[in-house]
Amino acid sequence: MYEQELKLTAANAEVLIAALNSDTIQRYSLAPAPQPQRFLAKYYDTKNRTLENDQCSLRARREGRKFRAAFKLPGHITDGMSQRQEYECDIDGWLKNAGKLPDGDLKSLVLNHIEETEKLFAMVTVDMQRQIVNLEVNGTKIEMVADQGTITGNGREVEICEIELELKSGEINIVKEIGDELKAKYELNPSRLTKHQIGLELCNSR
Repeated sequence: MYEQELKLTAANAEVLIAALNSDTIQRYSLAPAPQPQRFLAKYYDTKNRTLENDQCSLRARREGRKFRAAFKLPGHITDGMSQRQEYECDIDGWLKNAGKLPDGDLKSLVLNHIEETEKLFAMVTVDMQRQIVNLEVNGTKIEMVADQGTITGNGREVEICEIELELKSGEINIVKEIGDELKAKYELNPSRLTKHQIGLELCNSR
């Protein structure tokens, strides 16, 4: 699917919580925010960093007792708005090679870049406490995600607090309007990089 989401970096956890509980979000939320859940993700690449060089990403994420993979094609992020093609599927566990992926579009796309038996390495780890709120504004459906946690790469670690507003159906301008309303009230800034890109910067720093 074509993923469109606005990423906003919060100055700290207090800002994140305030935005999540704001009148703006309460006005459009379909249900109260659930308790935070742990989401642990690993971004994989080959020894030669093939996927990074091709500007793609392959992620495995543990969601409770389930595992899910995502493969994202080259995209861009401008003023916090990230846009790219994304493919997802359920998997059995952490990845060792592309052969562990189930047959389907995601596996076929990955194999356009790497060999089925080529060993995969977890280059970046993202460990988050996540809250998800579903919003609806005049028929436009948006998934709001509030993340607080760490990104690790090459033995280095950074903390992050981030809001994501992902368009599920409807008008992307509604996503931008909600983002503008939140930015006007709270210390939120458009994210310059995705979590994966932040991790790659850690991997590439000396």
